[in-house]
Formats: sequence, structure tokens, C-alpha cells
Amino acid sequence: MYRTTFFGSLCLLASHVCGQELSTVPLRLTPGAPFEVFVQDTWPNSCVPRSATLSVSKAEIVLQATDVSAADCKAISTPYELAVKARLPVDWPSDQDAVPLLFTLRRAGSGDSNRAAKLVAIGGTPRRAAESGIYWNDSIGAYPNSGPGVGITLDVQGERASVMAFYYDLGGNPVWYFGNGEIVADELKLDLHLLRGGQTLLGDYRAPTDTLSAAELLIKFSSPSRFTALVSVPQGEGRALQVLSQTQSMVRFSIGYGPDNLRLGGAWAVLIGADTIRLELVSNEAGDLVDLRRGYALKCRRAQVGAEPPPRNCELSDSRDRVVADFDQIGLERMRGLSPAGATVVAVRLD
Repeated sequence: MYRTTFFGSLCLLASHVCGQELSTVPLRLTPGAPFEVFVQDTWPNSCVPRSATLSVSKAEIVLQATDVSAADCKAISTPYELAVKARLPVDWPSDQDAVPLLFTLRRAGSGDSNRAAKLVAIGGTPRRAAESGIYWNDSIGAYPNSGPGVGITLDVQGERASVMAFYYDLGGNPVWYFGNGEIVADELKLDLHLLRGGQTLLGDYRAPTDTLSAAELLIKFSSPSRFTALVSVPQGEGRALQVLSQTQSMVRFSIGYGPDNLRLGGAWAVLIGADTIRLELVSNEAGDLVDLRRGYALKCRRAQVGAEPPPRNCELSDSRDRVVADFDQIGLERMRGLSPAGATVVAVRLD
């Protein structure tokens, strides 16, 4: 099912299409539940793309339309809209909470090309706190397609965050990009800028001589120290517009909390309603973290041996082996979960 409608004028600015939209209804998708994908775009002639179809997989959601341009199409910039219904598989992986959404054009005699891309969140509960730190490739994430040479430094202050992203160029030279934006629910969206011609390591200060808007970065946080990132780079304009994109799973890099079984060790305050539990967690022979004085134990489950810290789930039990909290939003400095009664439980590192 598809429809084509017309809407207000759009504009072209450099390589970006002003007003280009790619979205879903609802904004957060639920496994097994129906949803609809919308795209709004402007075509450089009167023969707008049509015959839209939607394919859904655990790797991506692709809305594909067909370019029907011909010699008799009028050279008039024409806005259009497409909408297609689908649903996520019921057996969607429980640890995959974001998926790239692509709008792709199919042209006769040439390959498919991406015209728009974004990330869509999976699940009904937005994630909240995001920890400042260095993030790198998450080897157990849904999109572990970058190595340790690719990373992001995230600085969170209130509802805003700044990002420095470091990559290598085609010649193997390190480059870095800067951007900042506002965190809304579990999403951070910003433009990445490449700065050139600035101060050298030991030289006198000089401002950068060149600032290049290089890419758009969209982050979906899945926990205080894990996120999925989509980097998009528009190229060309009009009918030749293509959006190159890459999706990456990232995890916070631990540099100061010791080996794997001690990274959540130390002093914590666990807040359950009006009550506060003070914990001093150390590692035992089984690899669990225990408070020897009070009898509490924090048992963390990993997706696989050698998974990057922090773990995805941890269970806190008391001296009688009763579950006190089940944490599913885990950072190196903050954890969030639920008690058996459904109350919110927050743990904050004290040292």
C-alpha cells in the first residue's frame, strides 16, 4: 500500500534537502505491533518516485520506491509523500533496541541508492541518563561494525551533550569532528563539523581557518553507557542525492575501574523509594560482587564470554537470597531498574 500526495514547497541548500522527512508512527516501535513509515521529499521533475514497498529485517527497515523519470517529465521541482504499513517480527531480539530506517530509490539500469536514513527506537520505555565518557565499538552489540580506531567522546551537561568523534580518513590519517545538541528522551541529534587549520600542539593559538559540516550524527541511548549511532553523509542534490550511512553499536570504555569482575565494585548507594542501602562491593571467588558485611550480592549476566563492560543485566539480592532489584540500565557510575514490586530502583556510585 502506498500513497502519493503533495505538500508545501521545499528548498535545496548545498547538498541537503530542506524539509526532507523520514519517520514512523508510532515513534517507538513494539515487536509484533503494526507501524507506518512516512517519507516526504522533493523530486527535480514531475515524475515523482512511486510503487513504494517496505521490507523489515533484524538488520534494517527499508522503504523502497521506484524512480519513474522519463524524457517527457516536466522539469518542475515536485514535492511528494509516501506511506507504507508493516510490523516488527514478534521474536525481535530483546537486546536490540534501535534499528536503522532507510529510504531507498530503485532506478532502471542502475543500483539502489539511499536517499534518507534515521534510527528508530524499539520498546516502549525511553532510556534516560547518559554517562559522560569515551565510547568505542561494542563487540556484542547489534551493529559491531567498527574497530577500536573509531570512537566517540561524550560530555553530558544537563539536557545537552557535546560530542567529539574520531575516525581515520582514506589515507589512514586520524581526523576528529565536533558537534553538540540536546538530549530528548533517549535521542541525541547533531551535526558533526570538521575543523582544520587551527593551533598546533606546541604553537601559538590560532582559530581554525576552515569549518566543514561533514555529517549528521543520531544517537539512541539504550542504557547509561550503551548506545546505537547512525552517521549520515548526504552527497549530491536533486535526483542525484544519495545518503551514505553507517550504524554502529557503542559502549563506554572503562579505564579506571579495574578488571572485568571489579568494574562495578566499590561503594554504591541504592535508592529504593525512601530507603537507602549502602553497599561496599568486592569480588568473590565465583566472580560475583558481594558486600561481606551486609550480605548483599550483585550477580551480573553477560551476553557472552569476553563481553565489553558494563554488563546488560544485574540482579541484587540480600543475605536471604531474596531479589532486591533487577537492573537493566547499567552504567559504570549509575544503574537503574525495578524492585520485585515494580518500584524504581536507582544505584549511584559513591567513589
